[in-house]
Amino acid sequence: MKTEKIRQYPIPLEDVDLSGRVKMETLETVLLEQLSHDWCTPKSLNEETILGANLYQSEWRCISIRLLRYYRQGLLRRRRKGRTYEYQISEKGEDRLLYLWEKFKCLDPPIGWEFSGRLGRVHKELAEERRKLAISILEIQLERKKKLKKQLDINHLYSD
Repeated sequence: MKTEKIRQYPIPLEDVDLSGRVKMETLETVLLEQLSHDWCTPKSLNEETILGANLYQSEWRCISIRLLRYYRQGLLRRRRKGRTYEYQISEKGEDRLLYLWEKFKCLDPPIGWEFSGRLGRVHKELAEERRKLAISILEIQLERKKKLKKQLDINHLYSD
């Protein structure tokens, strides 16, 4: 006789990160990949970045599902290329990334980094890089708003 394993619901969420750190790291990795390659694929994120080794125990499929979820939330843009999808961070994703960096205090070096040796210096450099990225994101958003305002002004002139 076959014994069936009875699944208990709800499934315990022991290894699920509800704080947003995984989302922050994923969006940050997509942004960094986007700066060098314009669009990124789940396979490229798994192969070329620490994301595949750090956050996911299985292959690129987990990253693909995560990116799909973020696309449905409006944090990423997506296009189909061949049999795969490519992703870019959206304006809403940029805003969320800035919020998460602020929430986890990633834009400032950790307190006492001078006394932490090499690891402290690494955390300080990472905070400085994130601060530079945040400034560039804000500059891009400001340019977008200026173009939109100019477009609205032109449309308003033609409508009168």
